[in-house]
Amino acid sequence: MKKILSLITVTIVLGISSSHAVTIYEEDFSDALGGWSTNYTGAGIFGIDGGAMAWLGKNVDQNPTQSSGTWFSPLINIAGFTDIKIFVDVWTKNDREFETNDYLSVGYDLDSNGITNITTFFGAIPDQTVMSSSLSGTSLKVAIEIFNTGTNEFTYFDNVKVTGTPVPDTSTTFSLLGLAIFGLAFYRNRK
Repeated sequence: MKKILSLITVTIVLGISSSHAVTIYEEDFSDALGGWSTNYTGAGIFGIDGGAMAWLGKNVDQNPTQSSGTWFSPLINIAGFTDIKIFVDVWTKNDREFETNDYLSVGYDLDSNGITNITTFFGAIPDQTVMSSSLSGTSLKVAIEIFNTGTNEFTYFDNVKVTGTPVPDTSTTFSLLGLAIFGLAFYRNRK
């Protein structure tokens, strides 16, 4: 009986103190902009493609003073999480139209320290999901920069997700550990 009680106690404590990744932020653009903003003011198209329900960049270089545009997610609170990861689906349409100077960059601004690049694609992009390495901080903005030069070049991004592992609440873990030890001591004294 003692072994069973001890095993139950250890299982409870380990189960409460261990955590797994959860979704902190997710946007699929099905309800329009989702709080995203852009610094682009040119004549090309930056916006939601109703059919794909994704952000679209097309003919971005039509602005003579601005050759690319960047989209920014809303500020995401990541305090209290570790192992933060960013996921973004990216692709192009009409791939034969793309030149090697057309690009899409996926990055992030962690704790307002400026944009850090995760990856950059040049030319046509096959459907894929970009994933960042593990991050930590208190706030995050996802940043996507697009440059393309033709009216038939369509660059997309969608399904932006940020995940993280909650930092365990050590006060709860230690409280439960204390209760388990007290319960075990009480059980032993009853015999």
